[in-house]
Amino acid sequence: MPISFSLAIDDNVIERIFGWAARKGASVISNSWGMAAANFPLSARQHIAIRRAATEGRGGKGCVICFAAGNANRPINGTVDEPAWPGSRIAGPTRWYNGFAAHPDVIAVAACTSFNKKAAYSNWGPEISACAPSSNGHPSIGQAPTYPIVSGPFPGKAVYTTDRTGREGYDSSDYTFAVGGTSSACPLVAGVAALILSANPSLTAAEVKKIIEQTADKIADNGADPQLGHQLGAYDEQGRSPWFGYGKVNAFRAVLRAAGQDGRGAREIHLHSAPALAITDNHYEGVAVPATVEEQGVVRSLETSVRIGHPYIGDLKVSLVAPSGKRALLHDKQGGGKNKIRKEYTLENTPSLRGLLGELAKGSWWLSVQDIAPRDTGILEEWGLDLVVTPARTLVLEDYPNLAIPDDQPFGIERKLKVETEAVVKMITVQVDISHPFVGDLEVALVSPQGKKAILHNRRGGATDNIKSAFNSLDTPSLQPLLGEPARGEWALNARDLAFRDTGRLNGWKLELVMEE
Repeated sequence: MPISFSLAIDDNVIERIFGWAARKGASVISNSWGMAAANFPLSARQHIAIRRAATEGRGGKGCVICFAAGNANRPINGTVDEPAWPGSRIAGPTRWYNGFAAHPDVIAVAACTSFNKKAAYSNWGPEISACAPSSNGHPSIGQAPTYPIVSGPFPGKAVYTTDRTGREGYDSSDYTFAVGGTSSACPLVAGVAALILSANPSLTAAEVKKIIEQTADKIADNGADPQLGHQLGAYDEQGRSPWFGYGKVNAFRAVLRAAGQDGRGAREIHLHSAPALAITDNHYEGVAVPATVEEQGVVRSLETSVRIGHPYIGDLKVSLVAPSGKRALLHDKQGGGKNKIRKEYTLENTPSLRGLLGELAKGSWWLSVQDIAPRDTGILEEWGLDLVVTPARTLVLEDYPNLAIPDDQPFGIERKLKVETEAVVKMITVQVDISHPFVGDLEVALVSPQGKKAILHNRRGGATDNIKSAFNSLDTPSLQPLLGEPARGEWALNARDLAFRDTGRLNGWKLELVMEE
């Protein structure tokens, strides 16, 4: 659906563009346009308009929004010391900020060349999600070059594509060989997003963005930018490059990943409970009824049905609680003197349920009902839970070093287990077997490949003998910041004895990761 709008951008125009696209059923919104201003932060209304489309469009799954990074060879959000503009039109430390490409809910697209190098004009920065092949050429903003002027050559082919018919387009024929810029790279990524959704329509916009990033090819460019001299083609520990984001978009791998989440093992789980349970009157703790999922998986979609008889439902708060303890509020004291709740809570009519997408399914799901006002009492008659889950992989690694822990030494010992899988951690269990006559001397920690440290045992237990314990991210708060981290890399167990006299040994340890691939 082509959208025509005034180039005089204001709050009303942005709200109309993205609101219209979402209302008309757009799945992907491709934006090959940007502002000519060097520094263009978004207003609150503009920011909210884009976020609303990205989270509420497509029936609550969100429209995938792609933005061209821009062609000035400048940071999406950063400062450059500008020395060589005619008439000092721009001079000295200059803030560059593209509020559209920097929006956290969009996919910001950079351009690479047909030689898998940075397109000389492509904007850059940590906001870039991915790049796509396009032309090469001198950097510009609007139709004017940015400075200093760099003489060619700019090697690489432009993009051959369909054109407006007849003489209305770039070429007198119906095709053109000269399309380029991040304006060409952006719709290529938007097209891949559409392919992803054709393979798996249940994905949220955030999940599509993640798939594009996780399946991108790591192209390399160790050269220097000819205009500013930067060398930003390397990837950090998170696999991200300022020039290329997570790499060059790979349509084949992205669609395979999306199809794997949908067509290879996705299943529905239906749970039902009819407790006919009295709801405790004027009691904040209320009542809760469980429904148990026996198999592991990642929640892709969910809805719940609730039937409650109560003479004044304005007294009630009703919540769905995942096995992790994460809670979605379904009913919050609305309805006044109505005498019953008979409702299907879905992703479309209950936005709080979206917060449970991506949760692990295995374990007890609870329906919690609180009556927080006196006099009227009611019955939780029945409730049901419908989940769509995709497979989660469990990896178990073990190490039995039977290694002495140095007494009263702050450096201690460290043992590492290597994970080769490209995946995201959803749950962590660490089993530790240490022999020691005074465990109050010991500190034991798990360190992720990204360097995040989770203290498992911190000098408690006094003269108790030995540590033979399992630490799980469900009930060990220190492990929870490690969830959502990439699994790949070396996971380390640190054991330190921080007091003199008593000595012990690390007999072994086991790391169990539940991962979303």
